[in-house]
Amino acid sequence: MANNNKTPARAALVISIATLLIAGCATTGDKPYSYLQPKSGISTQANLWPVRIEFIEGRSTLSNRVQVAPGLRSFRAVSLQQDGFTDPRRKDLTLDVEPCKTYELAAQHSSRYNPDWELKIFKIRDEVSCQKKFLSDDE
Repeated sequence: MANNNKTPARAALVISIATLLIAGCATTGDKPYSYLQPKSGISTQANLWPVRIEFIEGRSTLSNRVQVAPGLRSFRAVSLQQDGFTDPRRKDLTLDVEPCKTYELAAQHSSRYNPDWELKIFKIRDEVSCQKKFLSDDE
């Protein structure tokens, strides 16, 4: 009997998670978009490490490449520095995101062994298909 009482709660949880995943995967479709993603690879000589975005605008993210609307975005990022630090180094950050861009983000540490870091925009790339669809009419 106790098992039957848990079944509706589990079903509701599964439906909630599925709805969040579908909403998170949906593209903006009729509006310009941009992406935030970690810098690929690491550069220990430059003390640059990839970051993982845990939350954007208060919502949890499950993907490395996170689609966002242009504008001022708040998010929580974690430095993926791996040199002996067991606690992830999280920061709440904001970034003014331009339309139709991909931002490669990195954690800039002052040294290989310093857990403190600053956000570094490693590279900004144009999202050509977005620019063709949304920005070419404005020019």
